Formats: sequence, C-alpha cells, structure tokens
Amino acid sequence: MGLILLLTLDWFLVLAYQPTSQTRVTVPYSYFLGQVQAHNVAIVTAQGSTIDGTVRHWITYNGTRTGLFKTTRPAFADDHLLSQLLAHGAVVNAKQPSSSSDALLTILGGVLPTVLLIGFWIWLFQRYSGQAGGAAGGMWGMGRSKAQRYAATTERTTFADVAGIDEAKDELEEVVDY
Repeated sequence: MGLILLLTLDWFLVLAYQPTSQTRVTVPYSYFLGQVQAHNVAIVTAQGSTIDGTVRHWITYNGTRTGLFKTTRPAFADDHLLSQLLAHGAVVNAKQPSSSSDALLTILGGVLPTVLLIGFWIWLFQRYSGQAGGAAGGMWGMGRSKAQRYAATTERTTFADVAGIDEAKDELEEVVDY
C-alpha cells in the first residue's frame, strides 16, 4: 500500500514540475526561411544545428496550429541567417550544445531518488520482518505465533530413556535431589 502511495506521489510531482506548453512543430528549414522573410519569426534559440523559435502570428503546418517551431539547419547552408534574423527584428539566443551526459544526469536525477527510496523501504521491511520476535508478520508482528499448545498426554523423559548416558542420568539426579 505504501509503495503504491509513494509511486502515485512521485508521478504527480513529475507532472507538476514539467512545463506545460504548446506543441512545437518540426518544420523544414526552407519553411523557416520563408517565415523569416515574412517577418513572422519573433524569437530564435539555436543549439548546435537545432533551431527552436516562436512566431509572431500562429502558423499551421501539417494540420497543427501553433506558435512554436523547431527546425534543423543544414551543414551546407550559407544563407547569412543571423543577419536576416536581425534585419527582420527577431530576438536571437544561443545555447551551448548539450552533451549526452546532461541528458543522462537529467534522467538519473528524476529516477534515481525514487529507486533509492523504494530500495530503502524494501530493505527496511525485510529487516524488521526478520526481527519481529519470532512472529511471522512483518514489522508489526501481527502474524501467526509459532508457540505450540502444551498437551499433558505428551510422553515424559524417564531414567530408562537416558539409561545409557551416565552424565545425563547424574545431572537429572542432582536436579531432583536439589
């Protein structure tokens, strides 16, 4: 029950901290250049060869209407893109190209704490279930007791049972004499 509650809480936290936004449409580079020429590109952020941006007026591409776009600049492009963007009044931003280690750290930062917490709870329950005073029932000891009811019809140990063992016989006589 606690595990389900923990996973549900984690899911809601992930959803709460993810930004909600419009759909970013991937457009061809030539379509992007046409939007630049039409003075429709407001903000551009370049990261490596990837260009993300916002348009001044909504665009419709492949049936999707949005204000956000994404395109990839070809390696052979020699079109003086920066000067065109600035001439048409676009705000130009640049980001450092991300490495695969950044993505790995992002994934580990989201998944690792949850895995560690679940592992800690499993370890804790296993540890306390073994120390529940002999009762099988976990941490709170609400399991079935291993105690057996005493039956008076059970056979008792007599001197004849230990006849060949002198030490046991002597010890039993000492106990009786005491």
